Order: sequence, then structure tokens, then C-alpha cells
Amino acid sequence: MLNRNTLVLFIALSIGLWLGASLPLFSDTETTFTAELLKINNIIGALIGGAVGSIASYYFNKRKNKSDSDAN
Repeated sequence: MLNRNTLVLFIALSIGLWLGASLPLFSDTETTFTAELLKINNIIGALIGGAVGSIASYYFNKRKNKSDSDAN
């Protein structure tokens, strides 16, 4: 399950979710982007989101490959 593509997807999703969650666009508090980046809930959320996305991608790809082999 842990191949290069899954690892790259995990890292990309984690970084994207971490940066996206850290943007203080809709926040009521006046904080800096760096302060939002260092919040532990943004870091944990990004890691969980990356893991869920990678696992889902792996199983969808596995299901697609199975249906392709069944069609042949």
C-alpha cells in the first residue's frame, strides 16, 4: 500500500490542507499566517486529511484496476 505515488499524494494533500487551513481569511481573531501555521489542530487536521485522502485514492485505484482486469 505504501508506494511512491501514495506517499507523494499523502505529502501533497497534507501540505495543501495545512496551508489552506492556516489561512486566516475567515477568522475573527487578528492572527498572523505563521501563528496559524503553528497551531496544533491545523497540523493534525492536515495529517489526518492526507492519510484519509491517500487511503481513499489507493482503494479507488485498486478497484479501478480490478474492474479493468475483469473487463479483459
